[in-house]
This record gives sequence, structure tokens and C-alpha cells, in this order.
Amino acid sequence: MSTWFVSGPVDVPMVQKGAARFIDEAAIEDLCEECTELDRPAGVYAFGLRTGGGIVPVYIGMTEGRSLRKEAFNDRNVKQIDRYINEHKGTLVIFTVTQVKGPGKPNISDISEIEYFLIGRAKGRNPNLINVRRPGEDDFAIKGVYNGGPGKSTNGEGAFKDMMGL
Repeated sequence: MSTWFVSGPVDVPMVQKGAARFIDEAAIEDLCEECTELDRPAGVYAFGLRTGGGIVPVYIGMTEGRSLRKEAFNDRNVKQIDRYINEHKGTLVIFTVTQVKGPGKPNISDISEIEYFLIGRAKGRNPNLINVRRPGEDDFAIKGVYNGGPGKSTNGEGAFKDMMGL
């Protein structure tokens, strides 16, 4: 089993143009000094929007050969995220999920599974997730545990969630 770790959240530099906000692509190099994992050649990245209620996932992506920086901040992603952040309030942040350094190359087969898993969980927190690739819809719910909608879990539901790592 390979082990992966999370880095972040790191604020993504923004530039204001009139009433609109955009990712400051000229400042991405500085961002990589703060979040060195963005220069890693394989992994998963997650953009989120920090608001008063926490961080809401916005976009989950992966790369198996390009640097996380080049993939996360490619033209298509930047345009989609710029559009999203101008429709919502908050501070844009980025997380990375990369493999613990060890001998050899990263376990590429895990990357797609991790991205799929994270998209499924992120979609539960933000139905407006802007990902193109989405997991299939689950046609079941376990009240208070999984896909059960809003509301507080009972003590038993919470204990079950904790036990199952949900």
C-alpha cells in the first residue's frame, strides 16, 4: 500500500480587475515556493473556496506526468475557476495530495483512484463542483452516514461514520 500526504491549504494569489477577481498567473511561481509539492510530477490537487463556514471544494484534478503546477493552472482550469470564484464569495485555496517520498516513481495507479474518491466526496459537499469527470451517482443513502442529506447525525450514526472512516 502506498502512502499519500496532504499539503495546504495555501492561498492562491488573486488579482482584481474592476469588480472581477482572477487567478494571478504571474504570481504562481511565488506560490510554488510556498507549496513546493506543486512542482512534483504526479498527484492530485484540490481547489477550495474558504468562506466563513469553512472550505468548500471547487475543483479536484490529477496529473500522472506533468507537474501539479502545470496541470492545476492550465488555461482550461484557470478559466473555469475564475468564472466560479466570480460567482461565489471566499478566498481561493489549493491543497495537494502527493505520495510520501521513497525509492522509485510514484504509484501512478493510485492517482486516478484518489481523484475519483475525492470527487465523489467533494460533490457531496458542493453539488456545483466544476469537474468535468464525475463519479456515477450513488442510488442509495445511509441516513446520517453517507449521502443522507443535511442534518445532524445521531451518536450511533457518528460512531459508525468514525469507524468506517467516512
